[in-house]
Amino acid sequence: MASIGERVGPFRLVGRVEQLGSIELWEAQRDDGSLKEPQRVHVRLLAAADDLDAARYLRGEYEALRRVDDPRIPGLVGFFAGQGALILRHVEGVHLGRIVEAARRGFIELDPPTALDITLEVAHALRIAHSILLDDGARIVHGWLRPDRVWIDGAGEVHVHGLGAVCERIDPRYFPPEQQQGLAASMHSDQFLIGLLLFELLTHTPLYELQEDGAATADVEARLARLESFSPPAVRFLRKVLAASPADRYRVDREFLKALHGLHREVGGTSMRHELYDRVRLHLSELVDPMDVPVGFHLVADASGERTVAAEVKERLRDNLDMTQPPVLLGDQVDAPLLGEDSRNERIDQVAPPPPVEAAAPSPGGSTLGEWTVLLACLLFVVVLMFFITRMFL
Repeated sequence: MASIGERVGPFRLVGRVEQLGSIELWEAQRDDGSLKEPQRVHVRLLAAADDLDAARYLRGEYEALRRVDDPRIPGLVGFFAGQGALILRHVEGVHLGRIVEAARRGFIELDPPTALDITLEVAHALRIAHSILLDDGARIVHGWLRPDRVWIDGAGEVHVHGLGAVCERIDPRYFPPEQQQGLAASMHSDQFLIGLLLFELLTHTPLYELQEDGAATADVEARLARLESFSPPAVRFLRKVLAASPADRYRVDREFLKALHGLHREVGGTSMRHELYDRVRLHLSELVDPMDVPVGFHLVADASGERTVAAEVKERLRDNLDMTQPPVLLGDQVDAPLLGEDSRNERIDQVAPPPPVEAAAPSPGGSTLGEWTVLLACLLFVVVLMFFITRMFL
């Protein structure tokens, strides 16, 4: 695992953004003296140097990115195969996974016009990729698109990460049926994945749920029926792109985009994607930084009868701040752990309050030193004022 200060080619790692499976995302700067100003980049780095599957994925993404020229696809800076590092142009943004989570919790608004606008940008980016052939004659596809592969920057621009070889450790919730059957990903697979993305943007929840055994299941028809009561046009489109057979989806990207544009016009409304970054960053900034919590203290949530409150606080801290240790609570810990399964209903008043601050005892002489100081200052001011008044009349 990499660490701050480690060098990748001419770049120095300055901060770890997050870990996505077997790939770590770092922020780095080029400060080797060849540039007047440090160049900021993003580094996609192998979490384990001997991970051959992840190394193959990074190589595939490099081969795809060096052929694609589109502002919605991350710009390629370099590739250091020996260090397992892919260098991309720096994008100050937030991925859709965070945006959807903030919308689900009610921190921001993510309405249908904005959801469709983002989906259109992703579809246009993938259409550009699909039009390019690799050395073996295959088209560039994504194959494992999911919310954390799509980023929104401060200007509201969309950036699609992850083109190239499909990662072996794919999330089963975002896996087209044909790929589950062992077939290679195609542009029809990307249609299916864009459909999953649009459903999640509209409902703020994934279509499929991950089970304890690692499988992903869902009553697709029931979930689409619930969405249909709010947006029939969207469900008509989703039933087409989420068809189990690729042959039942749109034949080519042109037809797919035409239908998506038609849905966007039919739904109408104004997109707010240019405001999403600032709104989500404001939400994230309200979280407690564990580095600011003194050792031995713990952070307590308002557990007003909600069993999920403490768990949600723990989840928000872990997800947004990338904690490697369990979050702590603010206050003195009682006998039972406040975030344990058996104590989530405990009242906050079980946390011992800080001891009251006792008033200082008066000095034996009556007036304190501070009172004498104030009195002398006032007398001095009166004397100076009388002196100036006397000089004015003489």
